[in-house]
Amino acid sequence: MHGSHARVVLGLHRTRLTPQLLRAALTFGVTTVDTAPHYQHGTAHQQLIDAAGNLLDRFTVCTKIGYHHNTATGRNTHSLDPQRLWSSAEAAVRSLGQPPAVLWLHNPERSLAGLPVHHAAEQLAQAAVVLARAARRGWCRSWGIATWNPDQVLPAVAAIRDDWPRPGLVMTRSGLLTPSQALTAAEGLAARCGARLWGMSPFGGDTQDPVWREVDPCQFLAPGQESTRWQAALRLARAVPDGVERVAVGASTPAHLAELITAPRLSVNTRLVASYRRLLERRSAAETSTAASSAGARSGSVSGSVNSGARL
Repeated sequence: MHGSHARVVLGLHRTRLTPQLLRAALTFGVTTVDTAPHYQHGTAHQQLIDAAGNLLDRFTVCTKIGYHHNTATGRNTHSLDPQRLWSSAEAAVRSLGQPPAVLWLHNPERSLAGLPVHHAAEQLAQAAVVLARAARRGWCRSWGIATWNPDQVLPAVAAIRDDWPRPGLVMTRSGLLTPSQALTAAEGLAARCGARLWGMSPFGGDTQDPVWREVDPCQFLAPGQESTRWQAALRLARAVPDGVERVAVGASTPAHLAELITAPRLSVNTRLVASYRRLLERRSAAETSTAASSAGARSGSVSGSVNSGARL
């Protein structure tokens, strides 16, 4: 039996879930799983129950609401409608047979996109009231915001008045391939909410991405350590952004999970990571400046055409 690996969360988004994998997770001390009812075409909760069997009570289960699965069409739609969120929170308890440890408001930016900031703030605050109420009802032990694009959520959070029920947790992308603006926003969102920060998608969503053949993440570790590139990438997902407590990561086999669980013990070269963050920030600033210049040039071209037409 291995020691507890609380810093590693078994993410079930793309994981091929089997009883063998869950038994291995317990053996390795990985006891937290992260899922969502709309994963696996709306069958994720039932798959977890079937695979875990009588071991389910030994896991800390985190799940999400915000996406609503339509079994007739097979599609997921996003909504922050308070009644739909409330019904989803109740359904999550019922389908799992137990209150989840964490109930995440999943990708609220999907419903906030395009809204004026004050309207987005109102919708997000209303959703927060629902999740806080669900926690008081005993439908979850805690609640948080899981967001792929925290830079699209932070402006709404910043516009909410001070008396809103804040999430205790924020989960966002983390790791070397996360864009600079998302890293900065993740840190800002966690600070604004007074929340603990979790990471996800430490490999950028695809371990087959050509970047992993070109860049060895082991170079960002402190010298004198042996590590595979996946162990290094997972460890760095707790350093980028700053302050990540846990990282949700998928694993296809017990052997793959066994490789990953040693990652938290690795030490990071903080100086090199800080330098990398500065490079990302400069690149992001340059891209923003180029985009603004291009937009200005297009605007000038249109304006010139309009003026020329007026003279004609």
